[in-house]
Amino acid sequence: MTAVLDEQPDPEDSAHTVASLWALRACELLCFFMFATALPWQQPAAWFSIIASMGVLRWWHVNRPAFRARPKAHRQRVYRIYMWVLMSFVGSSCYFLYVPDNVPILAVLVSYLLGNATLIAVRLTGDAVRTTIALCLAVLPTSVRLFVDGLGGNSLLALMGVGGFLMTI
Repeated sequence: MTAVLDEQPDPEDSAHTVASLWALRACELLCFFMFATALPWQQPAAWFSIIASMGVLRWWHVNRPAFRARPKAHRQRVYRIYMWVLMSFVGSSCYFLYVPDNVPILAVLVSYLLGNATLIAVRLTGDAVRTTIALCLAVLPTSVRLFVDGLGGNSLLALMGVGGFLMTI
């Protein structure tokens, strides 16, 4: 009976479709264009290149027949590594996409992170460890930066940071 339960598919086994690959890259490209209006284009371009490259690499690797034939435990380990590395890069948006004192574009950044948090929660149901770590890697760096900047006098930024902390709880 354990073998049957062990071979149930991982939630990520069916999440890597061509449609999801293109949809996610299109959303990231949209973010690039939005942030390129407020930052030197090199910053959002570097961020987009890292995120898109990692996403395509993950999609290519996990869709190979040899990978799909691996045991569930191996696939889960690889999914965790890819997700955590990708979410670390998403969390790097606190460096690449942060525009100090521009609350409207910071609201766009927070919306992007909220979308990522939602995607993480939906795609990773059933794996609490993977979900928790991915959420923290994606959301906490920007939340900390918003909160610290908000302590300098802009209470709205501090509240945005607190909201990010609350998303990870």
